[in-house]
Amino acid sequence: MRVKYSNNPEVDLFATLCEKIIIYKSQKIIIFLSGGSLIKIYEYFVEKFDSFISLAKSVGVTDFSNITFTLADERFFTDKENSNINFNQISATGFFDKFKTVGAQVREINSIEFEKSAEKFNSFLEKNLDKSKCILIAGIGNDGHTCSIFPQSDLAIFNSEYPEDKLAVAVEVDNQFSQRISITPFFITKMSDVFVFATGEEKKKVLAKLFYKEETEKYLFPTLIFSEVNAEVYTNIVF
Repeated sequence: MRVKYSNNPEVDLFATLCEKIIIYKSQKIIIFLSGGSLIKIYEYFVEKFDSFISLAKSVGVTDFSNITFTLADERFFTDKENSNINFNQISATGFFDKFKTVGAQVREINSIEFEKSAEKFNSFLEKNLDKSKCILIAGIGNDGHTCSIFPQSDLAIFNSEYPEDKLAVAVEVDNQFSQRISITPFFITKMSDVFVFATGEEKKKVLAKLFYKEETEKYLFPTLIFSEVNAEVYTNIVF
């Protein structure tokens, strides 16, 4: 795990993502986005989109049809127009529309039924994992959750909710958005690149737990998964 400190970490994260897209230009790329506090970074990405396209074209990258954007996790609602759906919130920034103009694909997670949506998403991941470069952009909740991988009271419950034979699952959580579809900890370990974005003083305590391993059990503090993979943490918090 590497930590990148900056007054404007969204600038550094965008630069790294652009670099990876250029490096992986001849391969299929799936980029997993997170919602919540990360919505603001997509607004910055939209602002700098034209600069990225110019840079990519200057090094010979003109075809972006190899890229698929999807979600790392989603809040499930039967009303697909609900403004709390992560996909809808990211769409509202113009992010998806910008990338669609250059041929990138966009894949929603939600369909008509909760469990079937997760099963369909899991099947998509199983089909594409071995032939794709998978990039995760994740946030960290103040309780130590990431994506929709939430702390559990014991290991058995955690393993039951997020089994290692699944890449994505449907989970019920104690939250105002109780029905979630999420990638699993196991799938995070299979990612080509993992980028974590956490800014603001409210994230200082949870980052300290991660950096100094103040909590050692992943089922109590799922964010520990980032210390097990080659994650890059982008933050403006200095310790």
